[in-house]
Amino acid sequence: NSDVAQLLIVSQLTIAEGPAPEGALVFEDVAFVVEHAQGQVCDRCRRIDTTVKERSYQALVCDHCAEILEENFGENLWDLWFGDKFSDIKPKAQAMKENKRL
Repeated sequence: NSDVAQLLIVSQLTIAEGPAPEGALVFEDVAFVVEHAQGQVCDRCRRIDTTVKERSYQALVCDHCAEILEENFGENLWDLWFGDKFSDIKPKAQAMKENKRL
């Protein structure tokens, strides 16, 4: 399902067998129902996902993207995400992050 969802560029996809639900678009042997996905928009992949949340590097990203970012960029995420644009608030954000752990 996830490969097909990526191919179709949709946030969520459910494939089911059986009779088409009421209100479905029917084309020969295939029926489609289009609905709004649940969740928030990920800042990185732009998909709507229920796992999107604000991360320590101040970005709203889904679990999938967070895993990729954190695995590949680790401690450099702030600089990667914001560059020098917000370097003056980086120490404040780091202090806030540390205080949340208390």
